[in-house]
Amino acid sequence: MLKRTTTAALLATLTATGCAGSGRPAPDPLPPRAAAALRDAEQFDLLSLDPGRTDTAAGERFHGWRVLGRTTVTDAATRDKLATALRRGARENTTTAAGCFNPRHAIHTTHGAHAVDLVICFECLSVAVYEGDERSASFLVSRSPQPAFDAVLRKSGVPLATKP
Repeated sequence: MLKRTTTAALLATLTATGCAGSGRPAPDPLPPRAAAALRDAEQFDLLSLDPGRTDTAAGERFHGWRVLGRTTVTDAATRDKLATALRRGARENTTTAAGCFNPRHAIHTTHGAHAVDLVICFECLSVAVYEGDERSASFLVSRSPQPAFDAVLRKSGVPLATKP
């Protein structure tokens, strides 16, 4: 009898949490504004950043970091691939981050006059979300999305930051 009760309790728990074939999609691991920005973006730019954040170096800045290059991603499949990779990375990492923040990647999105930016550090496993110039949220990520991000940048001829 104990075995049946334990099995029933386990199945009830799995069903309540969205597992065991409940048919319900898993909740989006990204903060709501970031998820909406990736889904609804009219403009979607992928950036390569210099993690050194040297304020004396000339060039374009993105939330304080020097931009090495950028590409506008117009292909819906490529946008989806990047967003899916980022969501997968957020699901993979729920507890681990390093103390650094040396971002080498970013996504800039606009929808109407509203801009949402994701500044991504795959080294420390952290993403900062900005709405306009204000940091509004952050979330953790694994390193698994980085190859997809690097491939899109390389294909567009955008230089990548070197590792320290």
